[in-house]
Amino acid sequence: MLRAGLWHRGLQRILTLREAPLANREFRLEMPQGAEGVQYEILYMSAIITNGATAGNRRYNFFADNGAERYARWGSPNVEVALSTVEFIAYPGAVLNPILNTIRKGQPMPMPILRMPAGHGIQSETDFVDAADQWNSVRVLVQEWFYEPPAERVPNAGDGADRVDVVRFTDALTRLESVLRLMESAQATP
Repeated sequence: MLRAGLWHRGLQRILTLREAPLANREFRLEMPQGAEGVQYEILYMSAIITNGATAGNRRYNFFADNGAERYARWGSPNVEVALSTVEFIAYPGAVLNPILNTIRKGQPMPMPILRMPAGHGIQSETDFVDAADQWNSVRVLVQEWFYEPPAERVPNAGDGADRVDVVRFTDALTRLESVLRLMESAQATP
């Protein structure tokens, strides 16, 4: 019997930058190398920008790329002014709200559902960036997913009988019949 390929959920973990980028530099957070075939589902992303004193409005966008091409983009509906600190919070299903939380200056924004392989990354892109603008506290919560290709046998699991996705009806019927015989013999004994 040929079993279909399966995706298995792995650990959730938080990815961060090794060190904050220099002022006036964008960040890129790359998905790490893991086991062969691992992909990372982006559950949540947050990043804080502290704007310098130079006047001007900045617009912030983020995108996913494979190192050469961009394939997804999301961003803030607002422009930010000098001397402000804003925490951008993005996750699939977020409601875009053009009104900032005035206490924390938190800006929620929706992002696409992304499952990214190792080497792909999330990068910031700022229109009208200033020399003193500084990114920090970049965090991405990911869910690891592992792919198990289709096969006749399950690696490291004997004949695959212990897997819930493989059902052998003849084995199940044989076991059920033996249980029924035991129950009948227990009732027949006085």
